[in-house]
Amino acid sequence: MYCPKCKKTIEKERVEEIDKKLRERFRIDSLSRGICPVCGCQLIDLSGKKEGLSAD
Repeated sequence: MYCPKCKKTIEKERVEEIDKKLRERFRIDSLSRGICPVCGCQLIDLSGKKEGLSAD
């Protein structure tokens, strides 16, 4: 999962773990809804993208 505003990537394998911690500590569920918990921007799922392709 990638946040274009924060320019940070969260590995898909860690999303559940991080989401659980955010829910327990801060009662924030935005990550499970696909929203960046820091800035509120919609996260982009990069798992469907193929590496090596350019946008030109």
